[in-house]
Amino acid sequence: MNSPDWLHLTDDEAVLWSGRPSLYTIAPGLLAGFVLAVVGLAFTAAFALSVAWLPAPLTDLPAWAPLVLVIGGAFYAGSEYLLLSQTRYVLTTEEVYRKDGLLRQNVSKIRHDRIQNTACDQSLVERLFSFGDITIYTAGTDTMEIRLTDVPQPQTVNGLLTEALDEAATQSSRRI
Repeated sequence: MNSPDWLHLTDDEAVLWSGRPSLYTIAPGLLAGFVLAVVGLAFTAAFALSVAWLPAPLTDLPAWAPLVLVIGGAFYAGSEYLLLSQTRYVLTTEEVYRKDGLLRQNVSKIRHDRIQNTACDQSLVERLFSFGDITIYTAGTDTMEIRLTDVPQPQTVNGLLTEALDEAATQSSRRI
């Protein structure tokens, strides 16, 4: 796997899992954008054909005015997807990474030896669509945590993380 510029792996570090938030989380936004665009196209066609059922105040608008709804709907759906696509999660043999941000990039990472506990949370809807949140808590005074939100198959990913933590603990005890 070619590592992106924000992911700095050591020579003996390997990627165990890499993913993004589930697409199901933006389904309502995509649907709203699509409906807005379709309504805008329908009104544009109605304006262009001068249909009789248009209310009087709308007939005074220029024929291109409903295209604003089309552009707005496309922009809304596109921005939902763009924001989702800029979030990445990576689990390696040594660390857990979370990268997000479009204009301003934020990369958080936690070494396995700093992880104290993990939690996997799923609501009923998230269980139906098989995604959820994994929260990773660290030891120490800074109480840093990383939250991997809307992870597809969170139980599987949490299992991989648990195995990686067990392996890191075994490696650490061998060095002592």
